[in-house]
Amino acid sequence: GVPFSRPPQMAFEYSNFGYALVGRLVTNASGRNYADYVEESFLQPLGMAATTYDLAKSPPSRRAVGYRWQDGQWLEEPSLGPGAFGAMGGLMTTANDYARYLAWELAAWPPRDGPEDGLLRRASLRELLRPMTFAAAVAQPDAGCARTQSYSLGTIPYSDCVLGPHFGHSGGLPGYGSNVLLLPERGIAVFAFANLTYAGVSPQVREAATLLVKSGAFPARSAPTSTMLATAARYVEQIYAAGDVTAVRGGLAMNVLLDRDAPRRNAELATLKARLGACGTAEPIRASNAMSGFITLPCANGKLTARVLLAPVAPAAFQALDFSAAP
Repeated sequence: GVPFSRPPQMAFEYSNFGYALVGRLVTNASGRNYADYVEESFLQPLGMAATTYDLAKSPPSRRAVGYRWQDGQWLEEPSLGPGAFGAMGGLMTTANDYARYLAWELAAWPPRDGPEDGLLRRASLRELLRPMTFAAAVAQPDAGCARTQSYSLGTIPYSDCVLGPHFGHSGGLPGYGSNVLLLPERGIAVFAFANLTYAGVSPQVREAATLLVKSGAFPARSAPTSTMLATAARYVEQIYAAGDVTAVRGGLAMNVLLDRDAPRRNAELATLKARLGACGTAEPIRASNAMSGFITLPCANGKLTARVLLAPVAPAAFQALDFSAAP
């Protein structure tokens, strides 16, 4: 009998009822109350000893009392216990404990092989942040560009020209407000807690994240150079030296010469060689991912840059190969 506002996965709709259902699913599947399951399966292994759903376990001397500003005065809000709707929030934590959680979530990046921690696979953590709805553009007059926004599993994915891809969410209960932003490609997260009903701290969190990004101290993580791209760099050196795109046996995928034939490509190479002269060994590759990037060769009269895209075959073969020169 619960109504739908729109078809699922079309757009974000605020719904604590959805998370109450998730809490019940966890309870039914685990055979334990969702709060006990979360504490035993995640909080304890992560060393979040000061974090709990149970108010009785939270020492009053360490608790930030929640307040509401009403009729010109501060009114203390009663603390809420973790009922059926507590799965949408209500977790009591400290800044240090929450930092532990965020560090664990950020450790799912970059995607890689290697041992898992036994709590949740890194791929599953990344799935929590994967957009589940169509993106919408949100104006940001102060940023100089719009920000895209969608919704994932309890987190809002964003992207803009300042922070790049980032993820966040606000939280609020009577007496409290919070906000968090994660920038996994930079390995940082920023959060704020406040003891005021629905305190709007998201502007401060975003400002702090913007300052960190603009400081240059947390550059976006660059893609590692794969062995296939390293092979492609040697191919680029050989092709340029020979002045012939067919100089490397098997180095071109079948589409390359169909896109633009060898005589035209070689004529372009001849023009570049006349301008740049002889070139040396490739500089460190600027990888976009394991299969594409930019390969630069220092030359007598400037630099040669090759934009490469490798075909999904082994050994390495170019699916796209374009040369340009810089003085």
